[in-house]
Amino acid sequence: MYGASFYQIDQAIERGQMKAKRVGKCVFIDPKDAEAVFGFEETIERIYGRVGGISAMIHRMSVRVVTTRTLKGQKWAEKYPEKADELWVFAIIDGKKKTKRIGPDTPENRQRAERKCREWEVLLERASLGKARMIAPLFKEAVKEFSRRGMSHRSWKTRSGREYQLGVMERTWAEIPIDSIDAEAVTRFGRDLLDSGKSIRTVNGYMDALSLLYKFHDETISDLANPTIKARKALSADIDKTASFRAMNESNCNPLTSEEMGKLINALDKKGNPNTTMTVLLCYEAGLRFGEALGLQRGDVWWGADENDTSRSVHIQRARSGNRVGLTKSGRSRKVSMSRRLRLRLMALYMERGRPSDDEWVVAQSWESNIRTRIAAVAKTAKIRTPKVKDFRDTYASTLITHGIVLRWISLQLGHGSLAVTERHYASYMLIEGYQNPWIVPEGSLPSDLFAVLDKAAPPLLQQAPPGNLTNRNR
Repeated sequence: MYGASFYQIDQAIERGQMKAKRVGKCVFIDPKDAEAVFGFEETIERIYGRVGGISAMIHRMSVRVVTTRTLKGQKWAEKYPEKADELWVFAIIDGKKKTKRIGPDTPENRQRAERKCREWEVLLERASLGKARMIAPLFKEAVKEFSRRGMSHRSWKTRSGREYQLGVMERTWAEIPIDSIDAEAVTRFGRDLLDSGKSIRTVNGYMDALSLLYKFHDETISDLANPTIKARKALSADIDKTASFRAMNESNCNPLTSEEMGKLINALDKKGNPNTTMTVLLCYEAGLRFGEALGLQRGDVWWGADENDTSRSVHIQRARSGNRVGLTKSGRSRKVSMSRRLRLRLMALYMERGRPSDDEWVVAQSWESNIRTRIAAVAKTAKIRTPKVKDFRDTYASTLITHGIVLRWISLQLGHGSLAVTERHYASYMLIEGYQNPWIVPEGSLPSDLFAVLDKAAPPLLQQAPPGNLTNRNR
């Protein structure tokens, strides 16, 4: 072992010859100072002991850019000459070799290798305590890492949307480190979007995607400022306040009236397509998203002891589109209360199909376009406007809000990440002039039972008696 006694290390620290940082019972010493004072060679030196009652450690690390020829030897290079000159970052950390392949010897890869060297040196200086003061990655590298690890818990539709938004920003900032992108640059990007005809809501979507990127990397990079906070304020100050407020709060909500829903449900019953009917009812009376309705399985339905048992619900665990089955939009599962009418219709469908197994889909049709086409045909028969499937979910939320149901309960049913999301989407339905008495939920009923009272659609008829073993299944 090279070098110095603990007494000599302690004396060098006191004389100011070496910088040291004390964390708990450890003293971390700058390896460059240790080399200058004691002349250590390019090997790991780790000294354990007691210095004034405190454990002392000296880390020595050698980090450099090498070729494969240097790393694996001349014989290997002669055997694989096409790979002999590839660049690698090589280091020895705590006695262990650490390598990172960069690629062919090009100017761009050499810059990447030098950046990685500096990053590893900084990691060592911070001794991997708390957040590492890493060299911030380039924007394109940050996006790639975020897509790989930061979005794995999201549904494929959410991932593709965020990746598209970040991809648009990557065209502007691909080669710029993320800690060099300031609020002014983000503000300019937002103004360019507005000038190109994008709506304020679209620009907010881009800001949300960028904010998620910075929050993800803030876990590993200290002092990483999120530029979207100041950029949002600057963008809102540029726009006319009245127009801004209206545009911010104008949602894509286009709910149907109770009369229209009654006509549509009656027309669906006459048309006789159970998949289309069940999709509409799941979105209308349970507030499900389109993919969540298609992803519902028979085993996700919790019947309750009887129609007055308020524990009756559907368990939302997945989303489905075509042949693709994945997570819900938020990546979380939830329980959604089930109205009496929806329970009765699900039970009728269950009996009609001969009591299928728990892994059978409630909506057998998996292609969204087919269901949309059928809804449009039925709407024409019912002589109402052609609704989007999302309009049924918006009808669910807006109707409950206008009838005084607690907003927090609605937000949980919809699967929103926070109450603020619900408020932002449905703010216009909270602005009611004058006082309106809330709907009093009768005993044994749930707020979603309100829809059967309002639309007055004909109830379904069970062709057979309910199976006796439904009471304890999926409880």
